[in-house]
Amino acid sequence: MVPYLANLVHVARTVQVDTTFGRTVGDLNEWEFVIWYGSVERVLTLGRIYTDGADRPHYKCLFDELQKVIFRLTGKNLRFKRFSRGGNLVTMGVDMEAAQVQGACDSFLPTNEPEYSGIITTEPDEFALFFVRTCISHCKRYGVHKLKPFVDAAVFARLMEFPYMKTDTDVANFTAWITSLNNKKVQGSSNYAFVMFNTYSIPIDWWKHKLQYPWILPSLIKSRSHIHAADWDITESSTNLNEGQHHWTNQRTGVKLSPYEAACMLSARKLDFQTAREVKDTLETGILDNNSNNILHRMGRKVQRSANAAAKSREAGKQLTETEELQAQYDEAKAAKKLSDQLVKDAQVKPSAAKGTTRRKR
Repeated sequence: MVPYLANLVHVARTVQVDTTFGRTVGDLNEWEFVIWYGSVERVLTLGRIYTDGADRPHYKCLFDELQKVIFRLTGKNLRFKRFSRGGNLVTMGVDMEAAQVQGACDSFLPTNEPEYSGIITTEPDEFALFFVRTCISHCKRYGVHKLKPFVDAAVFARLMEFPYMKTDTDVANFTAWITSLNNKKVQGSSNYAFVMFNTYSIPIDWWKHKLQYPWILPSLIKSRSHIHAADWDITESSTNLNEGQHHWTNQRTGVKLSPYEAACMLSARKLDFQTAREVKDTLETGILDNNSNNILHRMGRKVQRSANAAAKSREAGKQLTETEELQAQYDEAKAAKKLSDQLVKDAQVKPSAAKGTTRRKR
């Protein structure tokens, strides 16, 4: 971790965390700690940790060490403003990996000051409701979209809208509706078998998984979260910044590297020091590395991507409609030909039958 970059966590509003699954091969994986730094209008990787585990104790250790290193480098504690006096962080963005969330809660729970925060829970799964936001893109792309082959268009459309429910009654009604579908892929069965989310396989029990952990729905649905509404509105709903940073790093350092080779860690360290110099230069000169990367530009590109996706969807729907019409015309013509052939056959049979009747009369 570069000391200059580490200091920037104390002015960040949110952090996004995730393992890369691309830059390294072998036992060790690279975990990235990312922020958006508005002063230079760019995403920054503040730290990288190489780990060979992905269970809850491992992640607790990871977040414990992260806090220690940041304090050692900056002289200040890594703190969330909801829990601690002087804290600045509002949310932590994640991809729904349960062990990572629970490990983070185990690590940050001792930083809570109940007399300041008013939060008295000692349960990590409940603690998550106050600062964790799950990536809505991951939830839809690797969850809801995997159910598309098993449901009709109307059901799929309603499934896609579940993060926008407004009340507990909405959630209860949605749960009842899920049950009424009698679809094991969507609803879940008595034999719970959820495939780990980060394998990107079809979730066997999609809705049951959402209800299994107390923090999942609140980390996706504003009305169920304990994050203040104003804070929810100003923080990212996805971890796209982190995902984009994985790609950015891979382009500059390579992929499928062995963490045990100096080239892997040294290339990342070299990149991080270079990034620190670029940030310093930008702040000193006022010249942005990318002058089309502020929140308005990013939102504009997001809207354009959505518009393009909608246009493609409409075009696909139009093509589907045309195909269906052609298929219908083909089926109609096929049926007409079959009827015509039958009429011809009947016409040929009738004279023969008439002749046979005449002979019998004789």
